[in-house]
Amino acid sequence: MAYKTISIDTDAPVKEEKADAAITPGHLLERTATGVKVHAAAGAKAQRIFAVEDENQGKEIDDAYTTAARCFFKTFRPGDLVLARIKNGENIAIGDWLTSGAAGVLAEAAADSSGTIIEQDVVGVALSACDMSGSSGVDPDGTCIVEIR
Repeated sequence: MAYKTISIDTDAPVKEEKADAAITPGHLLERTATGVKVHAAAGAKAQRIFAVEDENQGKEIDDAYTTAARCFFKTFRPGDLVLARIKNGENIAIGDWLTSGAAGVLAEAAADSSGTIIEQDVVGVALSACDMSGSSGVDPDGTCIVEIR
């Protein structure tokens, strides 16, 4: 099923701030002193803030915000569902734990040989599969339904 919205199941209010750089709906965000930008540090702590489409202007999930534009986003809570962007090169399966992959995208959380997640902030769990393993840096990022943790 092709989704037309990033916010699949939540009643979180829409907020807005200035985009400090280009942002695409579905990107994991972080706050800055002057607005929001894509979450930059792989595996690091992250608020569950995701950019959503600007439906007031008739924009869709692939319509990016430009630097200095007003960026709409929601802060998702545990149990909420979001259509998140996945890092190129990843092969996400249903049930995989996801963390920030940097650049606003999610990646599979790394685990040691016992299956324990190693020092990463888990953002959520994949509820749909997304195979980006054959993708390169020039491809658009795929999306995956994620249940926020």
